[in-house]
Amino acid sequence: MTLYELLPEDQATARCERLKRGNPNRGLVIEPFDEVFDDSTDPDADCWEWDTWTAVKVSRLSESRLRSILPLVKETLDGADIDDTAVTSGGHTDVFLPETVGVRLALGFLGVKPIQRVDRMRAFCRGIAQMSDEECYYWHAKCRSPSSPNGEKALRTMLTSHI
Repeated sequence: MTLYELLPEDQATARCERLKRGNPNRGLVIEPFDEVFDDSTDPDADCWEWDTWTAVKVSRLSESRLRSILPLVKETLDGADIDDTAVTSGGHTDVFLPETVGVRLALGFLGVKPIQRVDRMRAFCRGIAQMSDEECYYWHAKCRSPSSPNGEKALRTMLTSHI
């Protein structure tokens, strides 16, 4: 399962440059919108003009990490009245998410990636699920900011009591 953030080209380029200035080893995977969502069946893909937009890859999860985050995905989508069966049943599908849902899932995807133990992955996801929207926005800003390289580590430590 891959999570993308949709941004205008100039904003994605500026974010990439800021990340590289803060740490030359950090970067973004930026792909043209059409390459990622060309064969999308989601009606939102056709409702807007996406010519100047890009898809910025947040993270891709598989196997145990994906299984650990699925309850968070299901709970978050259900809370937003979005049918989760298309996402959780497997296969290739695209779902366009509201911003608050995307922010919460981005935290889950970013934080679970480096964790090795499944019990800690699940504890992390439970913590994200219990956060308010405001807390999610705060931690999303911390985790995605080039001036705060330890945001993800701080969030993992807080939610799993482990570095």
